[in-house]
Amino acid sequence: MKRIEVSTEIGSLSVTYQKQKKMLVCLSGAGLLPSYENFSLILEKLPPTIGYLTIDFPNTGRSPIHDQAGKNLDNLADAVYEVLEELAISEYILCVHSLSGILACKLLNKPIKCQALVAIEPTTKKVMFADFSENPYPEMEEQMRLIDEYGPELYFKNLTQATFSPETNEEIWELMLFSGYLTVEEKIDEDYYILRLPNKEVRRLFKRTFIERYFGRGNKLIDLMEALTENRIEDYEEILQDILLKSVSYNDTKKGNEAFYHGFILGMSLYLEGEYIVKSNIESGLGRYDVSIEPKNKDKRGYILEFKATDNIDRLEEISKEALKQIEEGKYSSTLKQTDTKEILYLGIAFCGKQIKVSYK
Repeated sequence: MKRIEVSTEIGSLSVTYQKQKKMLVCLSGAGLLPSYENFSLILEKLPPTIGYLTIDFPNTGRSPIHDQAGKNLDNLADAVYEVLEELAISEYILCVHSLSGILACKLLNKPIKCQALVAIEPTTKKVMFADFSENPYPEMEEQMRLIDEYGPELYFKNLTQATFSPETNEEIWELMLFSGYLTVEEKIDEDYYILRLPNKEVRRLFKRTFIERYFGRGNKLIDLMEALTENRIEDYEEILQDILLKSVSYNDTKKGNEAFYHGFILGMSLYLEGEYIVKSNIESGLGRYDVSIEPKNKDKRGYILEFKATDNIDRLEEISKEALKQIEEGKYSSTLKQTDTKEILYLGIAFCGKQIKVSYK
């Protein structure tokens, strides 16, 4: 898979492609996520003889910001065609979603041959010919009002929480446990267990479904993990702070729930699976570390993370240093050192609601 930027009349467009003689070209509808992520479940099932191309439209996905004043769908169709020419694609199957159904109609008239068209929920005639002095979907007015009032992140977070009762939430965890998607690592007491993802297949599913779908590859999550593995800890702290502010509900953090922060950071750290081995709550030295990140390449740096929650924002830095001290005094790096990891970085992370402080050594 290659990822490049192609210059067009409406600006540079980020494209992801795998070249073969037979190509599947995928175009997203309206939205901000990279096109590859929108179509990943399809692309991952393609036979090796079929290549693919996804294009991030201007100001979406990984494409740079460009002023689109005065541009229209004809210009966008021309830009997509420029990409096809640049990559020397001679024939292709077109897979489009929603608004890109209109683009498909325009591309079918271009010289490069489209062999087949797959349209997923294409934009309807009702929308195309609606009198937009009136809302063609009046039933959406209340939802749009709430999105405008609360912002999209909080709206959809609250919508999800409202969908499932606390009882249903418990049933979901039980279902995941009894169906094999989670395995009991250790029983703490009658009500609490340490759970783990049982195998590579489930970890891959978790990574794709819960992580990539929520944050989007190439967005804040990958920036966060790159900052960590490149030892840019100040950047790591800044990006993690931004994620907490934008992606987490106040209801998750208002009680200083250390377990929530633990699960949140652990879930994001699983993005590193493949080059690193991520473990949680394992005995090492004189206690249990919160998260250990072991590099498979022993020339790379390993990490021990310890989390602490406080309800006093003025003590954030002090608490983060206490977490750092706990790693050292508890000799939590003992197990990681036995793997021949040459360099280990300690991170103490303190949380107060959505505010954080990271100390490291």
